[in-house]
Amino acid sequence: MLENMSKPNFDKIREINSNGKETLEKYFGKKYIVEKKREMAKGTLSDNGDKFKIFTIQRDKAPIYKAINSESDLNTIKKNILDEYKKMVDLFLDLFDRVEEQLDDNSIHSLEIISNTLENRQRKLNSTLNKFIINETWDISKIQKEFSLTLQKSLQDILESTIPSISNGAKTNSIYDEVIQFINDFLIYLGIYTTEYKVGDKCDDNIENLNIQVSKNSEIKDKSFQDTISSVESLAYLFEDDFPVLEATVTVWKVS
Repeated sequence: MLENMSKPNFDKIREINSNGKETLEKYFGKKYIVEKKREMAKGTLSDNGDKFKIFTIQRDKAPIYKAINSESDLNTIKKNILDEYKKMVDLFLDLFDRVEEQLDDNSIHSLEIISNTLENRQRKLNSTLNKFIINETWDISKIQKEFSLTLQKSLQDILESTIPSISNGAKTNSIYDEVIQFINDFLIYLGIYTTEYKVGDKCDDNIENLNIQVSKNSEIKDKSFQDTISSVESLAYLFEDDFPVLEATVTVWKVS
């Protein structure tokens, strides 16, 4: 009797499950998350595999401060930045609310910390931008420069306070992929892009925007590995090639 039983069509089952999830997400506000297997990024000693895929931002538009040509422009841009940041936070909180019941305690704790951090930095950003006032002696170029430096400091703080936690969480849970997309959309609006450095790159005078650490574990006697990147921890976030918002963190070989 068992011999006559047909084998289950697993492709069909997966299709039904997928369609069911899409329906619940579309019409009932449900959001389903996927647990990831914790594994090393696929790649070789000369690349980072897909480790930074979800964090990557292509260079697409000019930095937002380049659009300042008057005091009126500045006021509009300040308002728009704050509105876009609020939009990012609201999207994050809405997503968290929809998936919280599916999360384990560690993920909930991690996302609560990120949530509190984003809301705290929202208040700081509001205060910083509202306090920025034009000096009557400044020309347009000076206004753009001073505002860009003010904005850079706030954004560096936001990224330093959130990206490490998101990067760690993204190794095991798909919810972080969406969180980083919200942040990326905000950064794209500001005209920020990323640069990725590779394992095997030389940290010489021709390579910029790096926070370089010397490995405590990767020690080698081959002198050719001097100043060579052994691992890459994060991307560089840039307004312009010579104006980083946040430097990439890399580790170089310790040559004995």
